[in-house]
Amino acid sequence: MGQRAEQFAAVVAGSLAHRRVLCDLLSAQAGVLEHNVSPQVAARYKRAAVINVADIAAMSHQHLPELGDSAPQLTAAMIMAIGAVWTHARPSQAMLAAYEADPSLAAFKLDFVTALHEMLATLTWAPSPAPPPEPGYLSSALTHPRASSARVRGKRHVEAAAVGRAARPDTASVLRRCG
Repeated sequence: MGQRAEQFAAVVAGSLAHRRVLCDLLSAQAGVLEHNVSPQVAARYKRAAVINVADIAAMSHQHLPELGDSAPQLTAAMIMAIGAVWTHARPSQAMLAAYEADPSLAAFKLDFVTALHEMLATLTWAPSPAPPPEPGYLSSALTHPRASSARVRGKRHVEAAAVGRAARPDTASVLRRCG
């Protein structure tokens, strides 16, 4: 899956570079938007989000069939990663001033596309298959009828993925071997 996973990550990251509003919304959804709406609006939003995850997972699975049943979990993780990387790649004025005042901190300033590409490539390289989900952990969130294929594998898979990523080669070495 190596080269295709890298290409997949690059296409997703590159396609989001100019979709500022979408990235803003993804970065604000859990921390702001979901806290400032009625329960009815929150429920309607969450149902739509679950359907969107299932649809995106199906598209991801088309391009990377090796993902198997982990495509929905990858999709959910990708959505969270997009929001997190977007937020960190757009530092506050205070952080920009800190970077300028202390050049050793400038190494922590993120380029959105590069950081997201690396994050998505890392997520895509997570090992599969994974153990079954633990009851109530993420997997219960994807019970919508259209999301029946969108089962999340649970906490143990996340932990297994973290262990697997530790052995994942960096992007540059993968690209050198692939081409």
